[in-house]
Amino acid sequence: MELKIILELIQAVGAVGTTVGVLFAWRTLRHSERQSLTQFEDEFPREYRELLKSLPVEALLGKKLELSEHEQKKAKRAFFRYVDLCNEEVFLRQNGRVSKQTWLSWCGGIRSNLKLLGFRDAWVEIKKTESFAELKKLEKSNFEEDPANWGPAHLEETSVPAREEPLIGEREPEA
Repeated sequence: MELKIILELIQAVGAVGTTVGVLFAWRTLRHSERQSLTQFEDEFPREYRELLKSLPVEALLGKKLELSEHEQKKAKRAFFRYVDLCNEEVFLRQNGRVSKQTWLSWCGGIRSNLKLLGFRDAWVEIKKTESFAELKKLEKSNFEEDPANWGPAHLEETSVPAREEPLIGEREPEA
């Protein structure tokens, strides 16, 4: 009888030990996951600051840009990279890769920058392309919608219609 009690006690201690081990592993995994997310999210402000170095200071101050032709080309590339970065941030939020707190900060920054004269002018030109569907949808919502709630269906609204003419090099169907 005493042996049975000892065996039951050993089983109970083993079960508690297993539970504690599982909880510790889960906590460690969650901490690692949060740390990885933070490191991932921290890369974007670094990229943003690096990109800002290639933009005219006047654009960052919201002033009218008075640039030479060479400076305009350089600035246009930088604005395009900025819009691409913004679109990527929206896409990452849509796919759950960015925390809500980080998203609110990024979204506010995107909204503010796109109101600045140089950014606004560049965005008006860039958004005429078929690219940047996510950023266009965010702007259409007046920066109010959370892309995490969109799901993948929003791309259907801005998808390119099927082409009717052949690509260069394709042959016309023979009659």
